[in-house]
Amino acid sequence: MKKIIKWIFKLLLGLIVFCLVLLPFLFTKVDRTPYREMPYYKAMMQQLDTFRLDTAAQGKNFKAGWSKKNITPSYYPDLAGYGPREKANCIHDSVYVRAFVFEYGKQKTIFLSADLLIFPPVLEAKLRVKVKELGFDPQGLYLTATHTHSAPGGWAEGPAGRVLAGAYQEKYVDQLLASMTTAIREADNTKEESEIGYGQYKAASLIRNRLNEADSKTDPWVRIMKVRKKSGAQAAIITYAAHANCLKMNYRCVSGDYPAEMIAKLEHDRKIDFALYAAGMVGSHTPKPMYEQNKELFNEPLIHAYGDSLATIIGRGIDSISFQPVEELSVAVLDLPLREPHLKLTEDWRIRPWLFKWFFGPYEPKIKIMKINNVVFMGMPCDFSGELMPDFEQICKEKNIELVITSFNGGYIGYINVDRYYDKDKAETRNMNWFGPYNQAYFTEIVQKILKKI
Repeated sequence: MKKIIKWIFKLLLGLIVFCLVLLPFLFTKVDRTPYREMPYYKAMMQQLDTFRLDTAAQGKNFKAGWSKKNITPSYYPDLAGYGPREKANCIHDSVYVRAFVFEYGKQKTIFLSADLLIFPPVLEAKLRVKVKELGFDPQGLYLTATHTHSAPGGWAEGPAGRVLAGAYQEKYVDQLLASMTTAIREADNTKEESEIGYGQYKAASLIRNRLNEADSKTDPWVRIMKVRKKSGAQAAIITYAAHANCLKMNYRCVSGDYPAEMIAKLEHDRKIDFALYAAGMVGSHTPKPMYEQNKELFNEPLIHAYGDSLATIIGRGIDSISFQPVEELSVAVLDLPLREPHLKLTEDWRIRPWLFKWFFGPYEPKIKIMKINNVVFMGMPCDFSGELMPDFEQICKEKNIELVITSFNGGYIGYINVDRYYDKDKAETRNMNWFGPYNQAYFTEIVQKILKKI
């Protein structure tokens, strides 16, 4: 009996020592210092004070080309989406990388989207080197993804990479890089004199805010920049805010989800010759369940129905988009200073930044901007919430700007949601909000200042 009591005493003593010595080393309270008092805010404001879009290198003829390449693995890969899960056991549809190349005077830019969960940071770094070899300025590389939750994984290193996208596969990363490089080269080689047009169409019936707050809002707009070559071929860049997660976690087939179905229908119906889909402001936004009235719509039937419904909304308006000559093509890249990262465990407690950095790796996030006439694409390194869009609408109206915000630009910093949700016990507001609090206020101020300087 004495030995048992002695063992229990040592165990309790060990737990006390662990709590007193190691726990403070691993955990700390959430830093709620107002963002305007933080060094990262002052660094960002100094950068924005001198920010401008370079419009000097313009020309007479705007040219555009496009291409796509298959990036489906030759094996059943780990799937990226929803967190740890089993490997794929089938291929429902092929996944692609799609690229536009735009040229106006001395300015050449690339707009590239991949049928992946995010655009992998490791690929962004490698692709910057490749495009420089092709004669492009890496500053003109605009990246995004469709955010399909049935995408191949294997493209992220480290502990967090394994959780997010399965075991790292160097061969698949090489395949992705080769396919992206080829798509860019072919798009460059097929450039013709072109013109653009812009349209947006409301698809409120297909989207909901999954945070389910009474005052939650959605961004219901499908935004389209249409491109027409002199030869008559037409293409489009399409964005929408609903997560591409019609296929659920237990569905183990590789697929581009509803964006792939939407593009297939638009191209089949001859509404467009080529389309690139970019995930828009997807934070807290998800497809509105069409199976509420039809329980048979689940997984495969759901992506067909949802993709067709979205394509139908687009198809009713896309032919009416008028074209104008391009008189400006400009790009910019801004560093994005942030507060120290953390992973919240409760409302007030988090793991320390050093542990976060060990698990997730280093971060060098940026904001990428591409302006074509009055259409301003702004690429964010995150799941950016459409609930922030109203903060920018008045400035856009005053300056006649069509703002298109896309997510997953080659970096990833988690979710950017509205500030009133910061302490809400949901995955995207607690577990995936890594650089809060006050992100809505901070990002709103950044975007507004950028818009005012364009």
